Amino acid sequence: MPSLVPDALPAGKINGSEQPVLAVRDGVMLRPWQMSDSGFLMDAFRDPGIIRWYARTMADRSEAELWIQRWHDRWAREVGAGWVIESDGTAVGQAHIRDLSLSDGLGRFSCWVVPTARRRGFRTQACQRLVRWAFDDIGLNRLESTHSTQNPRACDAAVKAGFPYEGTLHRKALYPDGWHDLHLHAIVNENSGDFQEEQPL
Repeated sequence: MPSLVPDALPAGKINGSEQPVLAVRDGVMLRPWQMSDSGFLMDAFRDPGIIRWYARTMADRSEAELWIQRWHDRWAREVGAGWVIESDGTAVGQAHIRDLSLSDGLGRFSCWVVPTARRRGFRTQACQRLVRWAFDDIGLNRLESTHSTQNPRACDAAVKAGFPYEGTLHRKALYPDGWHDLHLHAIVNENSGDFQEEQPL
């Protein structure tokens, strides 16, 4: 069935080039995942906070390497983009755009940092840098971020990074302790073009 609405962005907008390294500030960057990051990833998923809110564990190195490979696969298929947050050569966290849809001009932002790197601005700055990449370089129209309503720090972090609160998604996510409501935050690209329906002659 033909669509009356064109895709927001053409295929090849993501995988038409190599995944870039994004400078954040002096000594801090976002870089693509490497298989050598598997040890860092396993250590990160031993943190109770990351386990709690991502509802995931990392059993062994092969599982970590599969997780990393999947981010490279998502880039190739143009459905996601993931980076390591690195400070002075040390991995301190991750920043990802999940559920990326070029046809809808939409993606979902997620980020975490390890305990030793918290409250140092890494999350906020990584988020703001990825927003610039997604809007200015790729041309996405909208980025969303969600978190459990039982995680107020995530709410504060989203607003601080420039994602205003939009509403509550009731019983949206299943955690080990049951269904959670989620807060929805989003930022829109004010410079993205709007589709104008052609008028009949």
